[in-house]
Amino acid sequence: MTTIYLDGSCFTGDDLLHDQQPHFVLASSLVADEEAEAIMRRCFPCLREPEFKFKVLWR
Repeated sequence: MTTIYLDGSCFTGDDLLHDQQPHFVLASSLVADEEAEAIMRRCFPCLREPEFKFKVLWR
């Protein structure tokens, strides 16, 4: 079974007409777990977090 992860950005809830939410972005990718881990470790070699979160990567 393939697992596909989705990540949303700027989600303020079910109110899609919220004036503080002019855009909503949903993204996904289909990469094998081992390949994704290798890519992330190669791109962020100093990161030692158990999970890759944008707010941590952005620092």
